[in-house]
Amino acid sequence: MSAILDYYGLSFQPFPQRLNDVDKKYESNDLKQTSAILRYALPEMGISLICGDTGRGVSYAVYCATESLSRANYTVRCMPVCHICPRDFYREACRVVGTPSFGRSRQAMITALRQGALELKKQGKPLVLVLDNAQNLPELVLWDLVTLVSGDFGLENLMMLILCGTKDLKYRIQQTENQNLEENLVAHYTLKGLSEQETPAYVLNRLEMAGGKREMVSEDVLNALYDISCRGSIRELNNVMRTALLVGTQANRPVIDMAVLRSAVEHRKL
Repeated sequence: MSAILDYYGLSFQPFPQRLNDVDKKYESNDLKQTSAILRYALPEMGISLICGDTGRGVSYAVYCATESLSRANYTVRCMPVCHICPRDFYREACRVVGTPSFGRSRQAMITALRQGALELKKQGKPLVLVLDNAQNLPELVLWDLVTLVSGDFGLENLMMLILCGTKDLKYRIQQTENQNLEENLVAHYTLKGLSEQETPAYVLNRLEMAGGKREMVSEDVLNALYDISCRGSIRELNNVMRTALLVGTQANRPVIDMAVLRSAVEHRKL
């Protein structure tokens, strides 16, 4: 890694396996739309759905949007969802939110989470809970979500719950059995991924943030990246460009040209 950074004069890896640098983000249309959707939904709290194909940067878009929220005005918590039973899900949710759960039944933990959210709302710091990889939510939990969020008699939602995941989650919610959940979504957005125009802009933005120069990547490579590598997938684009920097370093090629790109793509196929 250090050899790549030194060779191209970069201060950090511009194309990491996982994006988490909000201050260096590229303002794609997806990031703008996600932030706008969540700002729109904040006054009502309730349940929002942000989804997209794998690799489109769904988690990162939601992370960027919630990081912009003032911690003096909101209590922001994120909980990655794995394949677990409803009881374990609620036990982990209580831990993340900070509500005691020892020895509680599923229903008791739902009540505890509601009470915890109500207290935070009374303190002027309402809960914003992100469920990442929410496509893994157990069916029973999906049924519970409206009850978890809604205030007594359906008045004033207790928290903002952001369901963040793949399109599989959207399809599950659209099923007739989950009609109540679909009807109670305050907002939803499906990420499109980087467009053909955004792809070269994203690459140049990431390179320049790391101290690189525009001349590091040839124009034909910039024009070909969308079709050759990513088709909107930020993850695949990062993978290809990270490999291209490695190939360029090993071949002593200061410019990422088509030969380097093709070699990187072939290397990815091995």
